[in-house]
Amino acid sequence: MQCNKSDHSDFADTGILTMSEPSTLIILAESEGRHLTGAPCVTPAGLTPDPQDALDTLRHSIRAGLASGLQVILVASPMMAAQIHHLLPPDRIVLLPDAVATGSQTLNDQMALGVAVAVISSAQSPGWLLLPGDLQPLQIDTLKTMGEAVTQNPVVFPEYR
Repeated sequence: MQCNKSDHSDFADTGILTMSEPSTLIILAESEGRHLTGAPCVTPAGLTPDPQDALDTLRHSIRAGLASGLQVILVASPMMAAQIHHLLPPDRIVLLPDAVATGSQTLNDQMALGVAVAVISSAQSPGWLLLPGDLQPLQIDTLKTMGEAVTQNPVVFPEYR
């Protein structure tokens, strides 16, 4: 796994950030079986995925994030948060408000608000990584590498080699 970066020479190194605080991994949980786009989740075979599989993937992502040494914040619906609350302290879970409307725009707006709250609640962090909760979990070493890289570069992403 290689970590690529987006180099912006106009960003000056201020020297303010230190490695005393680890980067923050913000995990974006699916909401009631829907992808972040608001579209229903489907498997490659066209079958509706098992909600238990989504929870298992989310649990694995949280555990990998914790094992990597990164600060972990979960952005989730109250239903999802109730299922995994034992893995993180309450101040590390950002609850999305229940939607009055169920359209994709409402879900996207809620997720954006959740990310903003997560970033504000970890303002001391030298960098933030966003990880969709329905993405197959990254390896612990990949998370560590990305957590370190994001403290030195404005944009980083993993690339399989």
